[in-house]
Amino acid sequence: YVKLGYGNYQTPYFTGVVSLGNEQKSARIEGSYIGSKGNLSHQQYSKWNIRGSGIYTNKDNTKFSVQSGIEQFSTYT
Repeated sequence: YVKLGYGNYQTPYFTGVVSLGNEQKSARIEGSYIGSKGNLSHQQYSKWNIRGSGIYTNKDNTKFSVQSGIEQFSTYT
């Protein structure tokens, strides 16, 4: 799914998720971004992140999973 928005103080917003796979193998990637510009100090900021995960199930019904991600947050004065 994808969600987009735009708010007051020039605030763009985005979030999205992609999920693929079946009962044996699956992968998921998700990310988001929000930022803002205002006239006062500390009203300018941005935040983004991206995460990924995967799951594998073998013949013995044992599940192996892995997850990873990164996030950044910035404030401008």
